[in-house]
Amino acid sequence: MGFDLKMCEFATYAMYNAHKRTTMSDIEEIAEVVRIHLGRDITMPFSAHYKVTGAKMALPDMWKKRYKIIAYLGPEQCKNCHHIMLLWKRLMESCEEKYPDLGFLFIAHTDDYKQIEDVLYKVGISHPVMYDYDNTFIKDNRMPDNDDFHTCLLDEADTILFVGTPVKNPKIWKECESVIQFNNLNFDYEGQKKKLKY
Repeated sequence: MGFDLKMCEFATYAMYNAHKRTTMSDIEEIAEVVRIHLGRDITMPFSAHYKVTGAKMALPDMWKKRYKIIAYLGPEQCKNCHHIMLLWKRLMESCEEKYPDLGFLFIAHTDDYKQIEDVLYKVGISHPVMYDYDNTFIKDNRMPDNDDFHTCLLDEADTILFVGTPVKNPKIWKECESVIQFNNLNFDYEGQKKKLKY
């Protein structure tokens, strides 16, 4: 199912609701993120290496899932990522039963990849991490400087449905979750319509 008008309207509303700001510059920043990113296909740096706690691996199975959350970790986040990775672990564990068709991928660009591996090992996260040595994810996708917008929810076609870091603010996760639920309803409705035609 494509990113249709209903999905676009709902995702736009969710974005504004999740990132409620007070100043005009904040509102303009969200408007720019919505304009540039919602409904656009993400570009992944497929030349990068995927690893799980340091072990090199092939393209992960998570790409086969209906939804994917892609979280980018830049040099600053990588230096102080123990707390944030604990929050990610809790979120991922809470989604295992509720959203079995939701995958998670971390993209890291840093000077010290061993540090990330150590943190993931200590926290107990076994989800894949992409080592983006050339930082092509940020460059190719024109991601904003504000790291609040360095996490994306994608559909099965790698179309961006939502932008925002859910572990920093429960409201952002609530709105991200509402987009998943709305898309599921829309997906099921379109599927039923197709069945009725035959």
